[in-house]
Parts: sequence; structure tokens; C-alpha cells
Amino acid sequence: MAAENFKVKKGLEVGTAITATSSGVNVTGVVTATQFVGDGSGLTGVTGSGSGVVIKHDGSAVGTAGTINFSTNLDVSAISAGIVTITASGGATATISSGGVGTAANEFTFTTSGGTENLYLGTQLSVLGDRTYRFNVADSSMSGLVFKLSETVNGEWGPDGTAGNSDDGTEYTTGKTTNGTAGSSGAYVQYDLTANTSLPATLYYYEGTTGTAANSNYGGSDRIISTSSSYSYDSIFVYNVTGTWVNSTDTFAYNGVTYTVTGQTAGPYGYVRDYSSTNLYVIKGTNSADFTTSDTFLDVPALNTGTRTSVTISSITTATTAVETKHYIRKDNTLAADVTEEIKSLVIGPGQRLVVECAAAEASFALIGFEDASSEFTLRTYGQAASGGSGSGGS
Repeated sequence: MAAENFKVKKGLEVGTAITATSSGVNVTGVVTATQFVGDGSGLTGVTGSGSGVVIKHDGSAVGTAGTINFSTNLDVSAISAGIVTITASGGATATISSGGVGTAANEFTFTTSGGTENLYLGTQLSVLGDRTYRFNVADSSMSGLVFKLSETVNGEWGPDGTAGNSDDGTEYTTGKTTNGTAGSSGAYVQYDLTANTSLPATLYYYEGTTGTAANSNYGGSDRIISTSSSYSYDSIFVYNVTGTWVNSTDTFAYNGVTYTVTGQTAGPYGYVRDYSSTNLYVIKGTNSADFTTSDTFLDVPALNTGTRTSVTISSITTATTAVETKHYIRKDNTLAADVTEEIKSLVIGPGQRLVVECAAAEASFALIGFEDASSEFTLRTYGQAASGGSGSGGS
């Protein structure tokens, strides 16, 4: 073996399965070593079993491979020091088919007091038959659209969405009033449901611009407004109450429905007789409690549809029983004995009192004139904005 210049070092066990030649060492069997050094480029027929190259995707292991084949659009450099470089190349194209993708359609959406937009498709929008509802159509998206109601699905278009056929309905107009043009400031469509004594159980909303068949999609069998007479009141305000109401016993009827009184809270009320700047002159109502500086009430704007504002009483300048100087017709008027003084054409109205004061004895008083026999003030009813929501033609 010396002739072959084979040098044996400590740690290498040479046996009969090893052949050493000038071209290298051939081993039949398993070679075990602490470390193999080199880039392994000369190794062939080596496949990892239970080990090898660990394949990962985004940091997560996919598996272990003995061979990795990079296909189209990935370029692999020659191995150098056990390292290869992989470069993405080329590009890819794809076609997205429009088949099965629905076309967007405009719909009416509803919201109340700035709430969440709702289509109410298949979900009934319920209204009460004893009230007036206002649909605010001032949003710019409503420009060119006409919000309508009908007892027939899709109104004038009918269920088939095409005008001129036998299934066409008519617009529901009972109690309807409008203001302005849809899409412009202040525009609304309002329905007083109390105007119909035979209110239908179901109404359908739709877009009523005639001659525009494309807008028939705003209507449909799932655009439902249901009406109901099953309403109740959490509270009511009753004035000029005489006598005593008994809770859970006394009842009253309104619009054909009988209600039972379950509780009562007394409070002040009255009629504004005059006002100057921030001062109100109020005639208290029958059996009204006295006003206090903590009481709050709503004002009545000069514009019938104006926004009402809460008013809090800051001070009371004249007590209920006080008499102001401006209320005197005659004050400290001295009369000689056996002298008659007359005040003619004096009219006493509701809420007013006539007080005669005499500082001396032997005075007589006679009232001859006219008395206003009415027991009520002529009231101004505020046209408060009705319950309801705003509508828009959003997509």
C-alpha cells in the first residue's frame, strides 16, 4: 500500500470494503464522518430520506424534498458554494369573465334622524295609521326621481315592470302633499294616513317617472310599507282637567281606540297672552301648578314648519297672584260722597279677573256690559314635522 502513497490518519478505519487508488477512495457500505467539507457539486445519485431540503412558504414548512424543479418564469443560477439564486422573470396574463357578475342597480334607501341607510328589501317598513309621515327627498341623489306609493306592486308599472299592460296600478294619493322638487333643498313628500278611513294594509313604494322604463327597478314586490292600527301612546298631555282621574280605572277614547290611564304627572301649563323681548306673560290653565325656574317647554315658531326650540324659564318676575300696575283700569281714584263714576264697554275674557277695591265704606259696584262666554282660547296649532325618514336614490 505504501507504493500507492496512501496515507492513513487516526480516525479512519480501513477495512476490506475500502479500495484506495490514485483516483480516489471507493467505499462499499456506509461512510460516517463528523463533518463533510466542500460544495457537494461532485456528488451524484444523492437523495435525502427523512431530511434533505426543507421547503417553506411564507415562513411555514411545506415539506422536505430531494429534488426541486423550478419551472416557467423562474430562472435559477449555477450553484456556487452551495448557493443558487432564483430570479422571477416574464409575466402572466389572466381573463376575468363577466358571466355571473350582476349589474348594479339604483334603489331607494331610507334613514330616520341620521341613522343607518336601509333598503328594507323584503323587510317591511311599518307605519301607523294615526299619523302623518314625511319622506325627505331633498338629497341630491333624488334629482330627477319621483317617490310614490301605490296599492299595486310597482304602481303604474305593475308587477311586470312595464307600463301599458293589464297589471298596471295607480298611485296612492290620499292625504298626499308635496313641497319643492326632489333633489333640491326642503323637498319632501308627505302622507297623512288619517285621511283614509279604509287604509290599505300594504302599500308599495316605487319611482313614478313615466316614460322611463329603466326606473321600474326601484319598485317590486319586496318594496313594502305595511300599515298598522296597533299603536299605543307612552304619554299624552291633557289640559283643563277638572275633577280627579283614577289610575287603571279611568279611560278615554281617541280615533276609535280606548286607552286606560295608568299614571299621572301634574305640571304647569298656560297660554301666552303677550310677550316682549324675552319676557312672556302667561295665563295659567285650569288647576295648573305654578311655573318654576326649572321648567322647560317648546316655543312655537312664526313659520308653521320651522324648527322648534326648547326654552327654559330663567326667572319669574311676577307671581301668579300679583297685580301689576299696567293691569289697573283705575288706581287710587278719589270720589266725593254721592258721586257716580262709570266705566263702559268692559269685556272680560277667559283667564281674566275683575278686582274692585274700595278704601272707604258705603261704596257700591255694578257691572253692566258684555262678558266673553267662551271657555277656551283660540289656539294656534304648530305644524310639527311629521315622523318619517329621508329617502335617497343611492346605489
